[in-house]
Amino acid sequence: DAARTKGRIVLVGVIGLNLPRPPFFAKELEFTVSSSLGPGRGDPSYEEKGIDYPIGHARWTAQRNMLAVLETIQSGKLPVEKLTTHRFSIDRASEAYELVTTQKEPSIGIVLDYPRSQERPERRIDLHRRAKADDSLGVSVIGAGNFARLILLPALGRAGSYTLRGLCTARGMNAVTTGNRYGFAFATTDADALFADRETNVVVIATRHDLHADLVVKALRAGKKVFVEKPLCIRPEELERIEACVAELGERCPLLMVGFNRRFAPATGHVRDHFRGVDTLSIHYRFASGFIPREAWPQDEDVGGGRILGEACHAIDACSAIAGSPPIRVYAESVGRLRGTETTDDRVAISLRHANGSLSTVAYEAGGDAAGPAERIEVFGGGRTAIVDEWNEVSLWRGGESKSVRGGKNKGHDEELRAFLDACRNGGEWPIAWAHLRGVAWASLMAVQSLREGVAFDASGELE
Repeated sequence: DAARTKGRIVLVGVIGLNLPRPPFFAKELEFTVSSSLGPGRGDPSYEEKGIDYPIGHARWTAQRNMLAVLETIQSGKLPVEKLTTHRFSIDRASEAYELVTTQKEPSIGIVLDYPRSQERPERRIDLHRRAKADDSLGVSVIGAGNFARLILLPALGRAGSYTLRGLCTARGMNAVTTGNRYGFAFATTDADALFADRETNVVVIATRHDLHADLVVKALRAGKKVFVEKPLCIRPEELERIEACVAELGERCPLLMVGFNRRFAPATGHVRDHFRGVDTLSIHYRFASGFIPREAWPQDEDVGGGRILGEACHAIDACSAIAGSPPIRVYAESVGRLRGTETTDDRVAISLRHANGSLSTVAYEAGGDAAGPAERIEVFGGGRTAIVDEWNEVSLWRGGESKSVRGGKNKGHDEELRAFLDACRNGGEWPIAWAHLRGVAWASLMAVQSLREGVAFDASGELE
């Protein structure tokens, strides 16, 4: 009855519905249900990245609602001070809580006041005090997600002697809990605390992919040796900054390594030995990864970079390791986008030419059954053949005869970290040459761009 003709009635909250048709019909009324915070609720682009809807699309979003309220308060038209019935300093918070729970006197709004401090809040907590041996490395870690906790830190524990220094995570509780579990000297939420720590020689970066490039550059400039989980970066301009940093530091550049563990797997070693002395190879790598939804963070190009940069880079590096040469040309295609397919970036064929003339193809497939075989490599050249199945069965042919060896389903995590820490202690050549680190990062980035533009890219990054 209160609604105007062609008006809108909005349901806020949860109630039963029994809508009479006659008044809606007579006035042509509109009925809608409001989400809890308005348009944008549940949309990661809105809630996590702060990308607001165009005002012509949604006049009132949660952000605009809050802004309107704050402006009304500022103008004095909404006297919120009348809602404040009690104030307590933070050290009397228990009294405020008791007031709410016991309701011993009426209250509406209770404000807790914090003391103002000009000092920067402490973001480091000491956990274990251990004397650092003269011949020991001080290792600090940034990131403690599932991969770091389940794979990287246990493998690091098996990689040799060193001293664990700082653990940095976005959430302090996670840093303290994981730091205590693994025996770190201190926990922090400030990565700069690790770079400033004099007893930290080595920084391991295991954050989400969008943070890698900045942390790598900061760590190198701080004089720390760096192990960064793949990928090295997710944007071309980030690769340019890292490349410029390495060039600027020159011979003073600390060791940099990316977590391409598959090149250190026993199966990869068997294949490389089998083709020793062969100049050019043809390599086919089928990587059948399981499906993950479009909204998962590895699929987000702004955070994870997408699955080519985040995972198919493993295959590109393994091909480079087997060929013994970095990629210099790349072309990629994906399957057709049909019937509402969310993304086809994880169903691609990537063609690579290497600097020594070898060719490799990477078929990254997320369209199969997750229970099926995941990885298979076939290599041909010099009258020889090699096939690797699931990093376990390695079949080698030469001179009409074949032999089989086992890779133990070992993907090389322990071996890569041992090689990295040995190089940190003893110096010498980087376990993965800079030409390969740069070449694999470039090829991964250009594979994504090739999908977008439908053209091949050569080593200079220019269109052919």
